[in-house]
Amino acid sequence: MKKTKLEEWQVKRLERWELAHFPELIDTLPTRVKEILKKEEVSLMENCKQSRLFYGRSRTGKTVHVFREALRWHKTNFINRRTPRFLFKKVPLLLQEFRDLMHSPEEKKELLHICKQTKLLILDDIGACNMTDWATELLYMIIDFRYDDMRTTYYTSNFSLEELVQISDDDRIAGRIQNDCRDNIILFDNPPYI
Repeated sequence: MKKTKLEEWQVKRLERWELAHFPELIDTLPTRVKEILKKEEVSLMENCKQSRLFYGRSRTGKTVHVFREALRWHKTNFINRRTPRFLFKKVPLLLQEFRDLMHSPEEKKELLHICKQTKLLILDDIGACNMTDWATELLYMIIDFRYDDMRTTYYTSNFSLEELVQISDDDRIAGRIQNDCRDNIILFDNPPYI
């Protein structure tokens, strides 16, 4: 059966992604994650718009899985002529970045803009740091904007949504994540891998 021009174009985009974009993306990942994912084939994704929460105790593979999902998201968007960009941030380090920029309002504003506007934001380890009022407000501002603007966000946490409410003494972040992810709240209850 002869391929249509669109199908031929998609095959070329797929080849280009596998030869150029995949190696480039893999190189940006943490070493442990890179070693696991570079051996796997990246499949396409059916729903690129749906946010997801992966939670469970530590060392169960949530971060590796979220990177696997991000690669699938990137590949699917690239093949479908979209400009895929994602940003990975460990929440404790993101909060530290904002603290370090306290006296640089323009740089702080730019970082906030990037977190709000990127096509896919991965927030890793929500709840892994002291959730002060300042940290809660900042995270809520980012998550709420992305929720209202229907931007895709992947979250990982060692805590359930109920536990996040207790940690932060505030239900707004957990409520937004629950509404954002709906049926894509996935418990990782594997045995620890180390």
